[in-house]
Amino acid sequence: MAPNLRARFHVGLDRLRDELVALPDELRGIIQLVAFEDLSYQEAADMLGIPVGTVRSRLFRARAMLRERMPQMLALIDEM
Repeated sequence: MAPNLRARFHVGLDRLRDELVALPDELRGIIQLVAFEDLSYQEAADMLGIPVGTVRSRLFRARAMLRERMPQMLALIDEM
């Protein structure tokens, strides 16, 4: 990876971390369980005591919020 691209990527990761922290707790928690802890939708639902459909809808909303707030991160990933 080129040095300039690497620097931009690290700035993007910092921004992503900030945006994750800014998500509402219920959305951030779902992202953490499914994306970072690699739980299945069913496992996350069981852990939180909510229906699988609620897990799916919260993930959809969290991802949509991140996409809306960070379009430049998606462009950066496309460059890699």
